[in-house]
Amino acid sequence: MKANLLIVALCFFGTDTAQTKEPDTTPSSGPTTEAPEASSGGLSGGAIAGITVGTIAGVGLVGGGVFGLLKYTKKI
Repeated sequence: MKANLLIVALCFFGTDTAQTKEPDTTPSSGPTTEAPEASSGGLSGGAIAGITVGTIAGVGLVGGGVFGLLKYTKKI
């Protein structure tokens, strides 16, 4: 009975499973990602741009707040 069940299982699922395949160890010719080289220090271009945009936005918000406050108190 067990032998018949094994034969049915092998016919249904097949004998080619992921466990019987050997892993592909050949190097692929696809794109590779390399680790970025260590920089000599300082900020990256994106960090400088972020600081610049944040500073301009902050100055604009403070200036707008002062203008709104003076307008609200009718000193302008």
